[in-house]
Amino acid sequence: MTVFWFSLAGLIYVALAFLLPPLLGMYRNIRGEHAAMNVALYREQFAELERDLNNGALNSEQYDESRRELERRMLADAQAKDVSTTAGRNLPLAAALLVVVPLTAVLLYLKLGSPQAVVPQPAVAAPEMGHATGGQLNPLVEKLATHLQNSPEDGAGWALLAHSYAEIGRFSDAVNAFENAVKLLPADARLLADYADAQAMVNNRRLEGKPAELIKQALAVDANNAKVLMLAGSEAFERKDFAGAVNYWEKLLKQLPPDSEDARDISMSINEARNRLTPGARAEEKLDNLADFASGENKSATVSASVSGEVVLSPSLVSKASPSDKVFVYARALNGTKMPLAIIEKQVKDLPFKFTLTDDMAMMAQLKLSNFPEVEVLSRVSKSGNAMPQSGDLQGGSGKVKIGEKNILITIDSAVP
Repeated sequence: MTVFWFSLAGLIYVALAFLLPPLLGMYRNIRGEHAAMNVALYREQFAELERDLNNGALNSEQYDESRRELERRMLADAQAKDVSTTAGRNLPLAAALLVVVPLTAVLLYLKLGSPQAVVPQPAVAAPEMGHATGGQLNPLVEKLATHLQNSPEDGAGWALLAHSYAEIGRFSDAVNAFENAVKLLPADARLLADYADAQAMVNNRRLEGKPAELIKQALAVDANNAKVLMLAGSEAFERKDFAGAVNYWEKLLKQLPPDSEDARDISMSINEARNRLTPGARAEEKLDNLADFASGENKSATVSASVSGEVVLSPSLVSKASPSDKVFVYARALNGTKMPLAIIEKQVKDLPFKFTLTDDMAMMAQLKLSNFPEVEVLSRVSKSGNAMPQSGDLQGGSGKVKIGEKNILITIDSAVP
């Protein structure tokens, strides 16, 4: 029996050896060094995400998803860091454990009569931060906000808090956090763009005023950042500077993989801006394009490559289209990329109408009608107004045609399944 009591005492104090050091703050320095190392690692991972976005390895959706995942992991570490700072303040608790744990063990043994009667309950698994819901995220965000009250010079922390607020829809709080973040990290173009985005949400989704100022600052820091170019184009479009919008979006388009959904969306936005150009502005843009072409190596190539014809709507589908529905007419290569080589936009009320597609309507400099001997020309009635095909849209096509063809007839006679 004496051996048992000595064994029990030994086991109890082994357990206390694990419990007491954290309470007494013995691991505080190690945790602090680990936290500092984590911050550096997270910053490098954020920078790597930016590089992947800018070089086309990630599209904007993949970038946003990866950034949110990284922010959630960093938020979890921030919570752990805050917990670790309480170490060393628990001397009374440590002393109590030194007495209570052995006493409780002895009393339980005497009462229950057998150590085997004490069966531990299974631990409840904590939710993984990588799958945190909005409800789980809120208390962690508040924890980070409390941490920043004590560490207001933590620029990365303010940026994380701002993005977290935006993630859960608290845009006013996000704006305040972004303001603190950019004071400490003024040379971060993406951060300025995200700040402008949040400010626009507070501003009824308008980019005028403060968001426009932030976009201008971001352009001064990095005029090639993808999100900065996207917002700069949107801001120019909003104030009816359609030539400026085309300029910014074309720069963005060059950074995107040609067959990506992002590239198609930006191409449609460019086309929309071009369609809204005044005749004078459109003529000026064409002169600029001709000047750029003349300065290139292939000066002997024609600049007037075109296809033309007429679009009609089948009588059997007239009842399925509204006069205000958008009608897209575009040419694309027979093989390879599905990016439009040239595109125009009309409305159903304009049908039937004649069209001409030319190199001047190219979405990308390297993808023009003149680069292909044959193409196909298609037309689609968009019920949603979206440039991307959707079920229920009406469509028709020419089949294979040669560049220079002038009598193409496209009949819109089928529906997108």
